[in-house]
Amino acid sequence: MATIFDSEFIDVSTTVLERITGPLPFNVSIRRTENAYTVVFPKGEVLDVPRLKKYQDTKGIQSLYVHNDRAGRSRTCIPIHCGQDSDVIADSVPV
Repeated sequence: MATIFDSEFIDVSTTVLERITGPLPFNVSIRRTENAYTVVFPKGEVLDVPRLKKYQDTKGIQSLYVHNDRAGRSRTCIPIHCGQDSDVIADSVPV
């Protein structure tokens, strides 16, 4: 049985992406066709929330995509800053 982790890209809700603070730990892509993705937020940059909102409002985008790097952390969890002094790991990303 195929699982989400069998595919090359994992979809991540924009709500989860909005909660990432600091530089992105991975490239974030938009899906152009069934098998074509384009990086819109590069690894190492801080997420441009106004631009993300524009994708949501003008294109109806509710999720973007992270490459399924089997050797990397992005495969199963995304670091999320939840407050002044607490960091939480989202073990299950909404898809």
